[in-house]
Amino acid sequence: MDEIKSSFQFIAYKIDHINFDMYKNLSLLLSPGLVQAEKLNIKINIRQPQFDKKNNFYIGGLNTIFELPSKGNITSSTPNVDIPENLFTLTLGIAGVFRTENRFEENIEKNLVKHQIPALLFPYIRSMATNVFANAGFGSVILPLINIHQVAVNTMKNIEINVIE
Repeated sequence: MDEIKSSFQFIAYKIDHINFDMYKNLSLLLSPGLVQAEKLNIKINIRQPQFDKKNNFYIGGLNTIFELPSKGNITSSTPNVDIPENLFTLTLGIAGVFRTENRFEENIEKNLVKHQIPALLFPYIRSMATNVFANAGFGSVILPLINIHQVAVNTMKNIEINVIE
């Protein structure tokens, strides 16, 4: 059987940043833990892609922030105690490496590197966020599907691919 080999191969990824910060509050600590995903604020920043000429690697990544606003989710039982803007904030970063035979021509590179790399990496971020929420005692949080390809198309228009010599 003939082997079909892609000239664009996903080599590796790493979660390279993780931080979870929660408001220290007894009522939040005692809450049953279920977070409604529609109440989360989700911010996504696609990192500037890079091309490593020496190794023929494309490197891409995402930074994400998941916040649960305090407004409408908790009230202070103690007078004169300020409640922070968010009950918790989870920040996650991921980087991925993709091998190629040679650098792609501009139109292929634009699609693969600027649009597909973020779309390929985002499921790993979703999975990690779900695990962090569960392990932090918030139960199973089903994060909404996000069209990362469209986010990339909208945000990566004027971003150049940084070449590493």
